[in-house]
Amino acid sequence: MWLAAVGGLVMLAGGGYEYHRMQRLGREGKQVPGTLVDSSTLNTGKGRTSYHLVLDYKPPDSETTYRKEFFVDQTVYNQAQQAGQVPVTYLPSDPTLSTGNQQAKGDTEPLVIGGGLLLVAVGIWAYLRWQIRRVMRYVMGE
Repeated sequence: MWLAAVGGLVMLAGGGYEYHRMQRLGREGKQVPGTLVDSSTLNTGKGRTSYHLVLDYKPPDSETTYRKEFFVDQTVYNQAQQAGQVPVTYLPSDPTLSTGNQQAKGDTEPLVIGGGLLLVAVGIWAYLRWQIRRVMRYVMGE
């Protein structure tokens, strides 16, 4: 029960933080062209494929060129394969926070999993509490 509760809280906190970062990137982000360095696909099973791009991008007001691996959808992957470039959206205050997808969307899966784990923990707690009350009634002879 405690493991589910702690795991749920960790998933909610991590998922919420990631979702917040992606929303902020969507609001405040700037786009620059990202140059394709490497690409790969990974068969993740059950007919699903994961698309990976390694892109170099340089914010206009920076001397640093950043290289980052992005997990993208098939459309962006195909565009990178054909053109050799993909728009990269980065946060001007932290250029390492970036995305290679056209729309910066936060992943809500950790939030759902965290909420589910918390519900499981509350259900187990309620069941154990109910069982303890039943045993106490039996022991006390009520």
